[in-house]
Amino acid sequence: MTIRWMTGFFDVPAGGFEAGRDFWLGVTGYALSPPRGPRGDFATLVPGEGDAYLRVQRIFDGPAGCHLDFHAADWAGLAARADGLGARRVLTEEGLAVFRSPGRLPFCVSGEEGGPTRPPAARWPCGSVSRVDRFCLDIAADAYDAECGFWADLTGWEPRDSPLVKFRRLTRPAGMPLRLLLRRTDDQPGTTVRAHPDLACSVLDAEVARHEELGATRSHDGDGWITMRDPAGLAYCITRRDQAPEQP
Repeated sequence: MTIRWMTGFFDVPAGGFEAGRDFWLGVTGYALSPPRGPRGDFATLVPGEGDAYLRVQRIFDGPAGCHLDFHAADWAGLAARADGLGARRVLTEEGLAVFRSPGRLPFCVSGEEGGPTRPPAARWPCGSVSRVDRFCLDIAADAYDAECGFWADLTGWEPRDSPLVKFRRLTRPAGMPLRLLLRRTDDQPGTTVRAHPDLACSVLDAEVARHEELGATRSHDGDGWITMRDPAGLAYCITRRDQAPEQP
């Protein structure tokens, strides 16, 4: 039941799908695969080097968001583990199971191949080096400990405290394309969980300006990070962090 690869999905409302899709193509510098699915609602962002780990999905209900796919050779065993940990199974197809976590965050378990080579960071004319390297799970305070335990048990990745207050992280295996950060939100109602992407960069101001030129808007300035919204309304963060693979 070892997770061999992880894919991050940008879930983009139908009304803003093209704008959101094109924005993330510009942010990453990746190419777009041919559309897939019965209605052409799925596509992969294809890097010039390494293996794909980001996709876009057109959604027809709710605001922009994110979800994760976990790829495993024994996908049925991993799906059974999710069942036993309290996830709610929404759909099962050949090679795929769709779930909601105890905090109702969507995720999938897939037998699809993925990896094994993480793409390198991109170097931009503005002087910044960047990549989408992390998904942050925003967890309401009432659900925080239980949800952190769920994701650690599902993945088998060791949880560690972060130097930042209200954050924990899971230690990803070598070569995994995305990190997982778990953030406690004291202003989030009930026991809901949301997810947003984080982009690591070397030059924060230059990277933010590049995103604004692509159509993003600046929402909040933090200590070493900036919260942004893409043209389809998806919240995400640009953070000043090292690109080295061993960094958390």
